Amino acid sequence: MQSSVNQHPSTIPQSSVKRHDKSVSRVHTAVLRPQQPSPHLPGEQITIDIPGQGLFDCERHTLDFEVASTSASTRFYLDGSGHSFIKRVQVVTRSGAVLEDSAEYNLMSNIFSQVTIGPDYCAKQWVQGLDNLNATALTNKLLIDATAKRFSIPLDIPLFKSTRFLHMQALGGLKLMIELAPVRDVCAAYHASDTAPTGYNLSNVRLHTRSLLMTAEFDNIVRRQAAAGGIIYNPLAYVVRSKQTTGTNANSLSISGNMLSVEKCFTVRRIAGDMSSTLVQQSGDNGQYTLTRFVHPSTTSPEALQFHHGAERYPSQPADCSEQAHYYLDQAVNLYSDVTCENFLTRARYANQATEGTAAGANNYVTGMDFSRAGRNSGIDISINDLQLVEEVTADPIASGSQYDALVFFSAAIQVKSPTDIRVAV
Repeated sequence: MQSSVNQHPSTIPQSSVKRHDKSVSRVHTAVLRPQQPSPHLPGEQITIDIPGQGLFDCERHTLDFEVASTSASTRFYLDGSGHSFIKRVQVVTRSGAVLEDSAEYNLMSNIFSQVTIGPDYCAKQWVQGLDNLNATALTNKLLIDATAKRFSIPLDIPLFKSTRFLHMQALGGLKLMIELAPVRDVCAAYHASDTAPTGYNLSNVRLHTRSLLMTAEFDNIVRRQAAAGGIIYNPLAYVVRSKQTTGTNANSLSISGNMLSVEKCFTVRRIAGDMSSTLVQQSGDNGQYTLTRFVHPSTTSPEALQFHHGAERYPSQPADCSEQAHYYLDQAVNLYSDVTCENFLTRARYANQATEGTAAGANNYVTGMDFSRAGRNSGIDISINDLQLVEEVTADPIASGSQYDALVFFSAAIQVKSPTDIRVAV
């Protein structure tokens, strides 16, 4: 879909919104609760209304909740972080315009945190600073039991991470709709002494927000700007694409769709057995992982990685996986500060870490690409030709049945002319 967004819109300069600016009347904090009563169960949708007043501060919010097993005999070890409990996040205006629809939220969050993991990131994303994502032994991961565990997370959605302020009066208020994940997504393994869990209880949900209440003069200026041409928000949208490998010496992951200006792509492979729908029981420190075990299923790692788009190649020569793949991943991650809280790329984890795999260098296939830094001035249009990640090995074939997950970010724009005239273009 071609964008009809004004390329030179009237916007709210972020630099002009300051705590002591005369336009700011006062700072308002609120604790918002969902419409539905607790407890909340897997698959349930939780709706939280965000009032249409002031400037919503996207950087100053947390979602708090508590999680417990359904009984003392259905305990399980958490796969991932607090984000794992959220399957989908939608942000919708009161008039029904969808500003954000993160359909694979927990997978997206875990893919990206795997390549940006670090102690500061974990401290902001995880209860008590526990590095659950880096814990290699199952027994080092958090055990969800009948005693409620409390989580406090910022939502990792592009709209909130790339836009500092949302003018709530222009939007007419927002609805935050959260769909809870199935137990398979959050259970790495259930306790050795227990029976398989059929669910979990999530309760005491609170959205903590911070808004700047503006003067009437400021609000009048914004209304005039909207009438003159609209207010533009520019988040990054994304999709998750997946494909099974075929057990050959060359595997190709096709990323297709009517998406304009693909900016970045991150790819990882998940081990085949960890994607089974059957929950497994703890056996020592072993478990199965739906979201977080991105490791190679055999002793053979790909030797070259390259993105293909028609006749174009990114990078121009295939990246050697021993070093160059991490160089491109580092470029993509370091340029992505508008979406994640902190940027940490642990090269050791992706170059030499073998404790979760079967061979040294098991994670060499993890890669990323910022296309604007790989030969283009901006993103690429894949509405006609597929974008493909091509890997090659000259030794033994890569094991079949494992899965590539590609996290693809592309440009988006939201134009607000009035609370009843909101357009999203990508």
